[in-house]
Amino acid sequence: MLDVPASHRSVHTWRDFFIHIATISVGLLIAISLEQTVEAVHHGRERRELIANMRNEARRNLKSAQDAFDHYSAQAAWFRESVDVVGRATPSNGVFDLTLPAAAPFPGNDAPLLLAWSVAKTNGVAALLPEERAEVYERLNREFNVMENAKERLRKVDLDLTATGMRHGTVVKPGATLHLSTPERDILMQSLASDLASMTEIIHDNAVWAGACDAVANDVSSFEGMTPYLKQHVSALPTQFK
Repeated sequence: MLDVPASHRSVHTWRDFFIHIATISVGLLIAISLEQTVEAVHHGRERRELIANMRNEARRNLKSAQDAFDHYSAQAAWFRESVDVVGRATPSNGVFDLTLPAAAPFPGNDAPLLLAWSVAKTNGVAALLPEERAEVYERLNREFNVMENAKERLRKVDLDLTATGMRHGTVVKPGATLHLSTPERDILMQSLASDLASMTEIIHDNAVWAGACDAVANDVSSFEGMTPYLKQHVSALPTQFK
């Protein structure tokens, strides 16, 4: 006869079943918790990197804003003097012979950049920020757009001034000599005044933009916290630009 060994398998009970299910559940919870922890650490690093990038970019743009003030205020001074010269000119035989004021080369300036926030909104990192800090960066972006729109208006006014000069066969620039009829003198006055008004607008908007950059560079984290920086930069402007 053959001896058949008895089976060594344990008998499964409901208790064994629930222990097995509980073990699987705990394992799943641990895995999910680890995944969420890793994701939270990753998001935290992304937030810190974005804030650091915004601060560094704001510092660079703050320097750019100061250069822009030097550039546009020098031009505004020349346009203001030119308006005065053209306005005081007297005709001879119905013709205005006048020479526009001379000027040293205007200081150069680099265009500001606002890439960090645009990239963050595109790749979704912006959504990881607290709402108040996101509002700060949105305000920074808005002031940037206001200033860029003012620059676009200035470019259009500059084109009008260039066209005015071309009609007279010359270029309206420092030291230029012009021979104008009364209507032509009036048109030139209007063009010069429009340029001056546009530059005044840009200088004011640039000061607000500089204040926003200063706030971000100093890690301001609320919309209300930006206000003192904006007021400080605007109040520091010469009276004619406020």
